[in-house]
Amino acid sequence: MRAIIGIPAYNEAKNIGKLLRVLHSKVSPDPRIENIVVISSSTDATNGIVKGWALSDPRVILLVEDQRVGKASAWNRLMAYAEEKGIDALVYMGADNLPARHAISILLDELEKGYGIVGGRPIPVDSEKTFLGWCTNLQWNLHHIVCMKVKPKVSGEMCAFRTQVVREMPPGLINDDTYLERLFEIRGYSSGYCDSARVFLKGPATLIDMMTQRRRIYIGHHQIRMYTGQKPSTIWFGNILLLKDALPSWGFRSFIYVTMDLFIQGLLYLTAKLDFYTGNLPYRWRIAQTTKSLQYGL
Repeated sequence: MRAIIGIPAYNEAKNIGKLLRVLHSKVSPDPRIENIVVISSSTDATNGIVKGWALSDPRVILLVEDQRVGKASAWNRLMAYAEEKGIDALVYMGADNLPARHAISILLDELEKGYGIVGGRPIPVDSEKTFLGWCTNLQWNLHHIVCMKVKPKVSGEMCAFRTQVVREMPPGLINDDTYLERLFEIRGYSSGYCDSARVFLKGPATLIDMMTQRRRIYIGHHQIRMYTGQKPSTIWFGNILLLKDALPSWGFRSFIYVTMDLFIQGLLYLTAKLDFYTGNLPYRWRIAQTTKSLQYGL
Protein backbone atom coordinates (compact mmCIF):
# COMPACT_ATOMS: atom_id res chain seq x y z
CA MET A 1 0.00 0.00 0.00
CA ARG A 2 1.33 3.42 -1.00
CA ALA A 3 0.16 6.16 1.35
CA ILE A 4 0.57 9.85 2.10
CA ILE A 5 -0.28 11.96 5.13
CA GLY A 6 -2.44 14.97 4.26
CA ILE A 7 -2.64 17.98 6.61
CA PRO A 8 -4.77 21.04 5.83
CA ALA A 9 -3.44 24.05 7.73
CA TYR A 10 -4.44 27.64 8.31
CA ASN A 11 -2.29 29.78 10.61
CA GLU A 12 -0.97 26.78 12.56
CA ALA A 13 2.47 28.18 13.43
CA LYS A 14 2.01 27.22 17.10
CA ASN A 15 1.70 23.51 16.38
CA ILE A 16 2.77 22.59 12.85
CA GLY A 17 6.45 22.32 13.79
CA LYS A 18 5.68 19.98 16.70
CA LEU A 19 3.46 17.87 14.45
CA LEU A 20 6.10 17.55 11.73
CA ARG A 21 8.71 16.68 14.36
CA VAL A 22 6.48 13.87 15.67
CA LEU A 23 5.74 12.61 12.15
CA HIS A 24 9.42 12.74 11.22
CA SER A 25 10.39 10.58 14.19
CA LYS A 26 7.41 8.23 14.41
CA VAL A 27 6.44 7.33 10.84
CA SER A 28 9.97 7.02 9.45
CA PRO A 29 10.08 3.21 9.87
CA ASP A 30 6.88 2.73 7.82
CA PRO A 31 7.82 2.38 4.15
CA ARG A 32 4.20 2.85 3.08
CA ILE A 33 4.35 6.59 3.88
CA GLU A 34 5.76 8.30 0.79
CA ASN A 35 4.96 11.93 1.53
CA ILE A 36 3.72 14.26 4.24
CA VAL A 37 1.70 16.86 2.36
CA VAL A 38 0.73 20.12 4.07
CA ILE A 39 -1.77 22.25 2.17
CA SER A 40 -1.79 25.77 3.56
CA SER A 41 -3.57 29.06 3.04
CA SER A 42 -1.79 30.56 6.04
CA THR A 43 -0.82 34.17 6.55
CA ASP A 44 1.43 33.57 9.57
CA ALA A 45 4.74 31.67 9.85
CA THR A 46 3.22 28.26 9.05
CA ASN A 47 4.54 28.05 5.49
CA GLY A 48 8.07 28.99 6.51
CA ILE A 49 8.10 26.31 9.22
CA VAL A 50 6.94 23.66 6.74
CA LYS A 51 9.57 24.73 4.19
CA GLY A 52 12.22 24.43 6.90
CA TRP A 53 11.17 20.87 7.64
CA ALA A 54 11.15 20.05 3.93
CA LEU A 55 14.88 20.78 3.85
CA SER A 56 15.60 18.06 6.41
CA ASP A 57 12.87 15.57 5.40
CA PRO A 58 12.33 15.28 1.63
CA ARG A 59 8.97 13.59 2.21
CA VAL A 60 7.52 16.90 3.44
CA ILE A 61 5.75 18.82 0.68
CA LEU A 62 4.01 22.18 0.93
CA LEU A 63 1.05 23.01 -1.32
CA VAL A 64 -0.04 26.64 -1.06
CA GLU A 65 -3.52 28.03 -1.64
CA ASP A 66 -3.53 31.74 -2.39
CA GLN A 67 -6.57 32.38 -0.23
CA ARG A 68 -8.57 30.57 2.41
CA VAL A 69 -11.62 29.05 0.72
CA GLY A 70 -12.51 26.31 3.18
CA LYS A 71 -11.38 22.86 4.24
CA ALA A 72 -13.25 21.12 1.41
CA SER A 73 -11.08 22.92 -1.13
CA ALA A 74 -7.91 21.78 0.66
CA TRP A 75 -9.23 18.21 0.79
CA ASN A 76 -9.99 18.22 -2.94
CA ARG A 77 -6.48 19.37 -3.72
CA LEU A 78 -5.00 16.64 -1.50
CA MET A 79 -7.08 14.03 -3.31
CA ALA A 80 -6.01 15.36 -6.70
CA TYR A 81 -2.37 15.09 -5.59
CA ALA A 82 -2.91 11.52 -4.34
CA GLU A 83 -4.56 10.43 -7.58
CA GLU A 84 -1.87 12.08 -9.69
CA LYS A 85 0.82 10.14 -7.80
CA GLY A 86 -1.10 6.83 -7.83
CA ILE A 87 -1.44 6.75 -4.03
CA ASP A 88 -3.61 4.01 -2.48
CA ALA A 89 -4.42 5.58 0.89
CA LEU A 90 -4.54 9.00 2.52
CA VAL A 91 -3.99 9.53 6.25
CA TYR A 92 -5.90 12.72 7.00
CA MET A 93 -5.34 14.72 10.18
CA GLY A 94 -5.58 18.19 11.65
CA ALA A 95 -2.56 20.45 11.93
CA ASP A 96 -3.35 21.07 15.60
CA ASN A 97 -3.16 17.38 16.62
CA LEU A 98 -0.32 15.02 17.54
CA PRO A 99 -0.42 11.25 16.82
CA ALA A 100 0.77 8.66 19.33
CA ARG A 101 3.59 6.27 18.46
CA HIS A 102 2.66 3.79 15.70
CA ALA A 103 -0.86 5.28 15.41
CA ILE A 104 -0.60 6.01 11.69
CA SER A 105 0.86 2.60 10.90
CA ILE A 106 -1.96 0.97 12.87
CA LEU A 107 -4.56 2.80 10.78
CA LEU A 108 -2.90 1.64 7.56
CA ASP A 109 -2.83 -1.93 8.92
CA GLU A 110 -6.60 -1.71 9.47
CA LEU A 111 -7.14 -0.45 5.92
CA GLU A 112 -5.24 -3.44 4.59
CA LYS A 113 -7.71 -5.70 6.41
CA GLY A 114 -10.45 -4.46 4.07
CA TYR A 115 -11.95 -1.31 5.60
CA GLY A 116 -12.71 1.63 3.36
CA ILE A 117 -12.12 4.25 6.05
CA VAL A 118 -10.82 3.96 9.62
CA GLY A 119 -10.76 6.53 12.40
CA GLY A 120 -8.38 6.75 15.31
CA ARG A 121 -9.23 7.58 18.92
CA PRO A 122 -8.90 11.28 19.85
CA ILE A 123 -7.52 11.81 23.37
CA PRO A 124 -7.80 15.27 24.96
CA VAL A 125 -4.90 16.52 27.06
CA ASP A 126 -7.15 18.94 29.00
CA SER A 127 -7.39 18.70 32.77
CA GLU A 128 -10.65 17.31 34.18
CA LYS A 129 -10.41 19.77 37.08
CA THR A 130 -11.71 22.74 35.07
CA PHE A 131 -15.24 23.02 33.69
CA LEU A 132 -14.18 23.27 30.05
CA GLY A 133 -11.56 20.53 30.41
CA TRP A 134 -14.14 18.29 32.07
CA CYS A 135 -16.60 18.94 29.21
CA THR A 136 -13.94 18.20 26.59
CA ASN A 137 -13.13 14.88 28.25
CA LEU A 138 -16.84 14.06 28.48
CA GLN A 139 -17.29 14.79 24.77
CA TRP A 140 -14.46 12.51 23.66
CA ASN A 141 -15.26 9.79 26.20
CA LEU A 142 -18.77 9.68 24.77
CA HIS A 143 -17.38 9.63 21.24
CA HIS A 144 -15.26 6.60 22.17
CA ILE A 145 -18.13 4.71 23.80
CA VAL A 146 -20.47 5.37 20.86
CA CYS A 147 -17.80 4.12 18.44
CA MET A 148 -17.31 0.96 20.49
CA LYS A 149 -20.94 0.15 21.35
CA VAL A 150 -23.16 1.81 18.75
CA LYS A 151 -21.46 2.59 15.44
CA PRO A 152 -17.97 3.76 14.42
CA LYS A 153 -17.75 7.50 13.92
CA VAL A 154 -14.70 8.63 11.96
CA SER A 155 -13.04 11.74 13.33
CA GLY A 156 -11.14 14.28 11.29
CA GLU A 157 -8.62 14.54 14.12
CA MET A 158 -6.99 11.53 12.44
CA CYS A 159 -8.33 8.96 9.98
CA ALA A 160 -7.15 6.91 7.01
CA PHE A 161 -9.09 5.96 3.89
CA ARG A 162 -8.71 4.50 0.44
CA THR A 163 -8.35 6.92 -2.45
CA GLN A 164 -10.49 6.98 -5.61
CA VAL A 165 -13.69 6.20 -3.70
CA VAL A 166 -14.73 9.72 -2.71
CA ARG A 167 -12.95 11.94 -5.21
CA GLU A 168 -14.35 15.39 -4.41
CA MET A 169 -16.16 17.25 -1.65
CA PRO A 170 -18.84 19.87 -2.29
CA PRO A 171 -17.71 23.47 -1.67
CA GLY A 172 -18.72 24.91 1.68
CA LEU A 173 -18.76 21.53 3.44
CA ILE A 174 -18.15 21.90 7.17
CA ASN A 175 -17.81 18.39 8.64
CA ASP A 176 -15.65 16.63 6.09
CA ASP A 177 -15.00 13.57 8.27
CA THR A 178 -18.69 12.66 8.66
CA TYR A 179 -19.31 13.24 4.96
CA LEU A 180 -16.46 10.86 4.08
CA GLU A 181 -17.73 8.18 6.45
CA ARG A 182 -21.26 8.25 5.04
CA LEU A 183 -20.14 8.23 1.39
CA PHE A 184 -17.84 5.27 1.95
CA GLU A 185 -20.76 3.38 3.50
CA ILE A 186 -23.14 4.39 0.71
CA ARG A 187 -20.61 3.04 -1.80
CA GLY A 188 -20.37 -0.32 -0.08
CA TYR A 189 -17.30 0.06 2.12
CA SER A 190 -17.19 -0.53 5.87
CA SER A 191 -16.11 2.10 8.38
CA GLY A 192 -13.83 1.21 11.26
CA TYR A 193 -12.72 2.62 14.57
CA CYS A 194 -9.36 1.77 16.08
CA ASP A 195 -8.95 2.44 19.79
CA SER A 196 -5.21 1.72 19.69
CA ALA A 197 -4.54 4.38 17.03
CA ARG A 198 -4.54 7.41 19.29
CA VAL A 199 -4.21 11.08 18.49
CA PHE A 200 -3.86 13.87 21.04
CA LEU A 201 -5.79 17.14 20.90
CA LYS A 202 -6.30 20.28 22.95
CA GLY A 203 -9.85 21.39 23.67
CA PRO A 204 -10.96 25.03 23.88
CA ALA A 205 -9.91 26.90 27.03
CA THR A 206 -12.50 29.69 26.87
CA LEU A 207 -16.27 29.48 26.78
CA ILE A 208 -16.40 31.61 23.62
CA ASP A 209 -14.02 29.25 21.79
CA MET A 210 -15.99 26.20 22.96
CA MET A 211 -19.33 27.65 21.87
CA THR A 212 -17.94 28.78 18.50
CA GLN A 213 -16.43 25.36 17.83
CA ARG A 214 -19.47 23.32 18.86
CA ARG A 215 -21.94 25.61 17.06
CA ARG A 216 -19.99 25.18 13.81
CA ILE A 217 -19.87 21.41 14.24
CA TYR A 218 -23.63 21.23 14.90
CA ILE A 219 -24.31 23.28 11.76
CA GLY A 220 -22.19 20.73 9.92
CA HIS A 221 -24.30 17.89 11.33
CA HIS A 222 -27.45 19.43 9.87
CA GLN A 223 -25.63 19.89 6.57
CA ILE A 224 -24.55 16.22 6.52
CA ARG A 225 -28.12 15.11 7.14
CA MET A 226 -29.19 17.16 4.12
CA TYR A 227 -26.47 15.59 1.94
CA THR A 228 -26.70 11.96 3.09
CA GLY A 229 -30.01 11.55 4.92
CA GLN A 230 -28.43 10.57 8.26
CA LYS A 231 -27.06 12.37 11.30
CA PRO A 232 -23.68 11.30 12.75
CA SER A 233 -23.93 8.40 15.20
CA THR A 234 -22.49 10.54 18.00
CA ILE A 235 -25.62 12.74 18.17
CA TRP A 236 -28.26 10.03 18.00
CA PHE A 237 -30.68 10.69 20.86
CA GLY A 238 -30.31 7.15 22.20
CA ASN A 239 -26.75 7.98 23.20
CA ILE A 240 -28.05 9.84 26.24
CA LEU A 241 -28.23 6.39 27.89
CA LEU A 242 -24.45 6.11 27.53
CA LEU A 243 -23.76 9.44 29.19
CA LYS A 244 -23.17 8.05 32.68
CA ASP A 245 -20.41 5.76 31.36
CA ALA A 246 -18.69 8.73 29.74
CA LEU A 247 -18.51 10.97 32.82
CA PRO A 248 -14.88 11.87 33.57
CA SER A 249 -15.66 11.89 37.29
CA TRP A 250 -18.50 11.51 39.78
CA GLY A 251 -19.79 13.68 42.59
CA PHE A 252 -21.64 16.93 43.17
CA ARG A 253 -19.21 18.97 41.06
CA SER A 254 -19.68 16.55 38.16
CA PHE A 255 -23.46 16.82 38.50
CA ILE A 256 -23.24 20.61 38.20
CA TYR A 257 -20.83 20.34 35.26
CA VAL A 258 -22.93 17.88 33.27
CA THR A 259 -26.11 19.90 33.89
CA MET A 260 -24.45 23.09 32.66
CA ASP A 261 -22.88 21.29 29.68
CA LEU A 262 -26.16 19.72 28.57
CA PHE A 263 -27.88 23.11 28.75
CA ILE A 264 -25.12 24.81 26.73
CA GLN A 265 -24.98 22.02 24.12
CA GLY A 266 -28.76 21.99 23.74
CA LEU A 267 -28.81 25.75 23.25
CA LEU A 268 -25.99 25.57 20.71
CA TYR A 269 -27.70 22.74 18.83
CA LEU A 270 -30.91 24.75 18.46
CA THR A 271 -28.94 27.87 17.47
CA ALA A 272 -27.03 25.84 14.87
CA LYS A 273 -30.29 24.51 13.47
CA LEU A 274 -31.52 28.08 13.03
CA ASP A 275 -28.18 29.02 11.44
CA PHE A 276 -28.46 26.16 8.98
CA TYR A 277 -31.98 26.94 7.85
CA THR A 278 -31.16 30.63 7.46
CA GLY A 279 -28.08 29.85 5.34
CA ASN A 280 -25.39 30.80 7.87
CA LEU A 281 -22.75 28.19 6.93
CA PRO A 282 -19.33 29.11 8.40
CA TYR A 283 -17.01 27.18 6.08
CA ARG A 284 -14.35 29.76 6.97
CA TRP A 285 -14.84 29.77 10.71
CA ARG A 286 -13.17 31.86 13.39
CA ILE A 287 -10.15 29.93 14.66
CA ALA A 288 -10.37 28.73 18.27
CA GLN A 289 -6.93 29.99 19.28
CA THR A 290 -6.90 28.23 22.67
CA THR A 291 -6.81 24.82 20.94
CA LYS A 292 -3.43 25.61 19.36
CA SER A 293 -1.12 25.04 22.32
CA LEU A 294 -0.92 21.25 22.28
CA GLN A 295 2.22 19.59 23.56
CA TYR A 296 2.93 16.26 25.21
CA GLY A 297 6.38 15.07 26.18
CA LEU A 298 8.21 17.08 23.52
